[in-house]
Amino acid sequence: MASTKKANWGGIWKSIKRIDKDSNGFVTIEELEEIFREWFPLELEGKSPFYFFKKFGSIQNKTLINYKSIKDCINRQIL
Repeated sequence: MASTKKANWGGIWKSIKRIDKDSNGFVTIEELEEIFREWFPLELEGKSPFYFFKKFGSIQNKTLINYKSIKDCINRQIL
């Protein structure tokens, strides 16, 4: 998914930054999943990125996800 639609990634990160009002690098897992479903509706149909996102969760608050770590992970996969 990451390598087939490289052009979408810039838009995804901009969408995420818009909802990260504190600029702390964390968003809720629900917000993150919603954004990914907007950008990849066909690829995620019938699938859940929940378990992938959980790997990047905050230790203090399980609903917060470190999207900067996800971005780094995806960029490594694309390159």
